[in-house]
Amino acid sequence: YMNFHEHVQYHNTIGKGLGQPHWKKCSIPQGCPLSMTIVAYLFHPWVKLMRAHGVKPRGLADDLTITAIGANHEKRFRDAFDAFFYYLMDLGAKPAPKKCFTFSTANDSRFRLRVHHWHSLNTTIKVISDTRDLGGHLCTQAKLSSTTLTARMRRAQGLITKLSTMPWTFEAKQAVVQTLI
Repeated sequence: YMNFHEHVQYHNTIGKGLGQPHWKKCSIPQGCPLSMTIVAYLFHPWVKLMRAHGVKPRGLADDLTITAIGANHEKRFRDAFDAFFYYLMDLGAKPAPKKCFTFSTANDSRFRLRVHHWHSLNTTIKVISDTRDLGGHLCTQAKLSSTTLTARMRRAQGLITKLSTMPWTFEAKQAVVQTLI
């Protein structure tokens, strides 16, 4: 299994075109049932470790999340988050702090998380107030915001402005609106 991953060639496809072969330093093959089974096997102890820290672990393939709710949530989260990264490093993984984020629904916790130095990574981690993940949009503040929706609306406004200058029939413009906007 390890030999396969160390030597497998990947090709990107666009339409019917096939790109040049390349290798990935660290990745799991998308859609590989054996890889998903091995990932589940590797993270079963992680689930127990996170529960022992009093947080809720969640995972979908290699997209892992922990959540702490209730009394003493911030300390439980910080301890579990550090333990999370030590676990990954013990497995031989190289965590990428720039791909990680934390969030909280409490303003004071968000502030402390922004300045917290994570010993396991020897750095700080970005604190977000909203994000898009796994096809959904997560907003962690009382004030709702959606950068995903805002970006889509701005794009639509630009397209509508361009469309309004086109010398097309109402029906043609309506078709563009229904397909693009």
